Amino acid sequence: MDNSAIAGQRFSPGISQINGVVDHAAVPMHGPVNPMPAPASVDGGAAPAVVARIARQAHQTVDKVAESATPTANWFSARSESLASSGRSAAADARAYVMANPWESLAVAAAAGFLLGRLAR
Repeated sequence: MDNSAIAGQRFSPGISQINGVVDHAAVPMHGPVNPMPAPASVDGGAAPAVVARIARQAHQTVDKVAESATPTANWFSARSESLASSGRSAAADARAYVMANPWESLAVAAAAGFLLGRLAR
C-alpha cells in the first residue's frame, strides 16, 4: 500500500463498506508520519535512514492494526444484517397476525397496556 498517496485523500468505500470504514480509520493514522521532516545529516547520513525506518515501521503497524480489525468488523456487519433481517421478519409476522386476528390483537394490546399502566404506578 502506498501510504504517501493515502494521506490527504477523502474517504471512498472499497469493495465492501466495512473495509472502507477500516481503511477510512487507518488513513488519519498514516497522516502524521508522512510530513516528518528529514533531520539534518550530522553523522554522515545515518539520521535520515533512522527516520525513514521509523516511519516505515509506523506505517506497517497501522496496516497490521487495520488488517486485524477487518475480520471483526466483518463479523459485526454480518450480525447486524442478520438482526435487521430478523426484525423485519418479526414485524412482517406481527403485521400478518394483526390483519388475520384484529379483535384478538386489540384485546392483547389492551391487556398489555393495562398491565404496563399498573406496573408504572
